[in-house]
Amino acid sequence: MKYVSCRVYLVIILIFPVLILPSAHSICPTYYYLDTFLLLAHKWKSDNLILDLKINGQFEGRINDEPIQGFWDVVDDQNVLQLSNDPIDEFVFKIEYSISAIGYNSLELIDYEGEEFSLRPIN
Repeated sequence: MKYVSCRVYLVIILIFPVLILPSAHSICPTYYYLDTFLLLAHKWKSDNLILDLKINGQFEGRINDEPIQGFWDVVDDQNVLQLSNDPIDEFVFKIEYSISAIGYNSLELIDYEGEEFSLRPIN
């Protein structure tokens, strides 16, 4: 009886790694997008930029003390943070920041003029 349980145990060890060897990234490239999206979906703050990037794709924030709100996304192979608003609004905008670094505790953005923003998460 002990031999049978050992044999089953060995089969599980041999089969299970085969099932998990391919990473999610190699199976479906959209997981890269989800990783970046989930890392960005927080409240971020720097000296003159505040962004509340919500998980549903909406955002609220302030740029140089001017309130803005709309929708956000990551584009260009997850290298660009794009902020835009609803075309029905009076003032239509589309702002893009290059993402130079991203992590759980920091977000480094560069605007089209080359100005760098070091953002930290807000709890």
